[in-house]
Amino acid sequence: MDEAEVNRLCEELNALIEIDAGFNPDALGRARRAIVALQASQSGDDVDNKLIALTFGFEQWFSSDKCTRQHARGQIVRDCLERDLISLQAAMWRKSNDETKKRRIVEFI
Repeated sequence: MDEAEVNRLCEELNALIEIDAGFNPDALGRARRAIVALQASQSGDDVDNKLIALTFGFEQWFSSDKCTRQHARGQIVRDCLERDLISLQAAMWRKSNDETKKRRIVEFI
């Protein structure tokens, strides 16, 4: 998967965070599909851990109305989703950058 597709999927996840919390199986399905696509394209402990955290966060965000009834909990879940997505993007960038450096070294040799 190229960088543009990774960015598109991350933007989609970011847009899903903007949707109001509460029971929303369609949005949850979209989040799961984006996460699965990212999982298929990248691996590594850091990336995998962030994808797991995002999966759990979106399950909380869209599986019940607890986030909307308990405003403090909803804000915590939202903040965690936003941080996890930023961390995922950074981890994927680092991994991609490392692989590019390795290819350049191999080509140089």
